[in-house]
Amino acid sequence: MRNKKVFFILPVVFFVLLIVALRSLNSKSNVLQFYLMDSGKKDVFEYLTQKFCAETKSRYKIKILTAGDSRLYLRARIEKNDIPDVIAMDGNSIYTELAEGGYLMNLEKEKFIKSINEHYINMLYQINGSKGREILGIPYAVNASGLMYNKAIFEKYGLIPPKTWSELMNVCTVLKEAGIPAFAMSFGENWTALPVWNNIVPVIVPDSFIEQKNSGNTSFLQTHREVLEKYAALLNYTKGTEAISSVYLDAVNDFANGKIAMMINGIWTVPLVKRANPDARIDTIVFPSSDVESENTVNSGIDIVLTISKTSEKKRIAKKFVQFLLRPENSQIYIDRHYSFSTVNGVTQNDPSFAGLIEIMKEGRISDFPDHYYPAGFDLASILTDFARNKEKRIPDEKNITATLARCDSEYEQCLKLR
Repeated sequence: MRNKKVFFILPVVFFVLLIVALRSLNSKSNVLQFYLMDSGKKDVFEYLTQKFCAETKSRYKIKILTAGDSRLYLRARIEKNDIPDVIAMDGNSIYTELAEGGYLMNLEKEKFIKSINEHYINMLYQINGSKGREILGIPYAVNASGLMYNKAIFEKYGLIPPKTWSELMNVCTVLKEAGIPAFAMSFGENWTALPVWNNIVPVIVPDSFIEQKNSGNTSFLQTHREVLEKYAALLNYTKGTEAISSVYLDAVNDFANGKIAMMINGIWTVPLVKRANPDARIDTIVFPSSDVESENTVNSGIDIVLTISKTSEKKRIAKKFVQFLLRPENSQIYIDRHYSFSTVNGVTQNDPSFAGLIEIMKEGRISDFPDHYYPAGFDLASILTDFARNKEKRIPDEKNITATLARCDSEYEQCLKLR
């Protein structure tokens, strides 16, 4: 009798263990991995993923992944042939690398493509590299950069927001006579040197520069001198030595609290300004790089591209998730929380801090961030930071400009060789 009991119990135990094992295995297979390259956006995507799961009652769970070094983490996953199912990545060289490497699913036949503003689909083509006009990702959100100004200071001195380069220089002259630095700049963090360059280059430099440069038919020395001449002129109206050592938040706080009149940066700065001074009244306008007003454009580029791994075993649910994120009400949630612009037709940014950009963007006067097209490893931020430091050391502008552009050519070409 005892042997019969043992004989009966063993299959039951085995069955229970099998169920546990299968559940464990199934729990892993039901997890859709969603990798965010920018961990600062995790809060809003956590909210949206929870909303998706609640609405769909899906048997799949979405696991949001982030990493300290986002590029290093992604390359490690590529090496293991274990790419996350869905990736929200930057619209720059990292997207180009994955597109050219054949790691991304082609989405051109999906119906949700029709909801995307065609301008940003064309912008995606430009960063596709050798993949041409394949749709290997969905532009989801875009940034914009321009000239932010403090309305209270402008009103106090009777200043009108400048629409041309000459008008901007006149504003700077008035502010200097009043003892107010015109521009909040900070070179204690290298990346903050980029917005000025990114705003001026698309207006001054021929659109064909990247193609011509990559084929060896032009140079920074030949085409970018006016860019750095204007950059050098702007540096005459900062806090000088203090700007060289200060960090981004120092500049933001000075601007927010009315110590400095203007700031050349992106709309991502606005929430920090509001945090530093909730009563600050600011607007953002097109940076006036040219004396021909119609030539000046809003510097705007793809901030987030949603992609699906070509090797994902969960393509069906991944596409449903992407389609959910593209719904107008969900896109609106994202741009309201992260102060950006949507690529989804009919979704608008209504924050008054961007009023000066919105109408120009509707007109289609938009140009992309030029540094999105430079090869991986080209450290333009460090080059421009050194340019600003050399200016503060009183190295003559002509010498500084020539040396900086020559360095751009040399380092850019080294990066091309490593491709």
